[in-house]
Amino acid sequence: MHTDLAPLIDGRHIWLGSQQAITDDNQPTGYALLDKKLRGGWPQYGVIELQTANGIGELRLLAPFLSAVATTQQLIMFINAPSIINSQMLAFNDIEPSAAVMITTNDDSQQLWSAEQSLHSGCVSIVVLWQQQFSSCQVKRLKLAAKAGRSRLIVIRPPNQLSALPVNLTLALMPSDNGLDITIKKQQGHWPQPMFTLDMSQQWPDLVTHRTYDNVIALAKRRVS
Repeated sequence: MHTDLAPLIDGRHIWLGSQQAITDDNQPTGYALLDKKLRGGWPQYGVIELQTANGIGELRLLAPFLSAVATTQQLIMFINAPSIINSQMLAFNDIEPSAAVMITTNDDSQQLWSAEQSLHSGCVSIVVLWQQQFSSCQVKRLKLAAKAGRSRLIVIRPPNQLSALPVNLTLALMPSDNGLDITIKKQQGHWPQPMFTLDMSQQWPDLVTHRTYDNVIALAKRRVS
C-alpha cells in the first residue's frame, strides 16, 4: 500500500471494497463456502440472476434457501419451469408442497406480469422465473416490486449472457464432479470473483454415488470396445 494513502484509509476517508463487512441481513445459502463468497448469503431482497444450463444442479443449489423461507403464509412461485415440479420433488427437498405455486405460460409479457404481481403481493417470499430475454427497464420494475413486497426474484437464464442487467447478484454456473463451478459475475457492493468449486456432495451424497457408477460403466464400455 502506498504510504501516502495509509492515513486516509486509517481515517476512513477512502473506502476499500475489501472492507465491506459480512451482513446479517443476507439469507444463508445452506453452503458455508458460498455464504463466505457472498459475504453472508443471498441478498435479502431484489433480483438474483443465475446463468446456467437447465438440470446441472441449479435447483439443488437453491433448495436449502427455498426450504428455509417457504411457509404457508410466504409462498414460492415457480414461473415457466422447463420441467414438472411435483409434490414429490418438493417434499424430497424439504419444501412444503402447499407453499409452492406453479405458473406456466408461453407469453413473455404474462410471465413478467405474473412475476411482478407476485413480488409486490407481500405473500410471496421468492419467485423463480425461467426466461431468456429481459430489458433493463423490466428488471428495474421487478426490483422495485421485490423491494415493495420484501421478496426476491431468482431469474434462471441460459449461460454466457453478454447483456449486463441491473440485478443485485449474478452467478454463472457450470457442472463439476461433486457439485458446481460458480463464477460471481456481479455482486452489488462488491467486486466480481473468479470461478470456484462448490462441493455439494455432503448435502447431496448421491452426486458422488451416481457419478462414480457412471464413470465405472463408461470405463467398462471403453475397455470392451
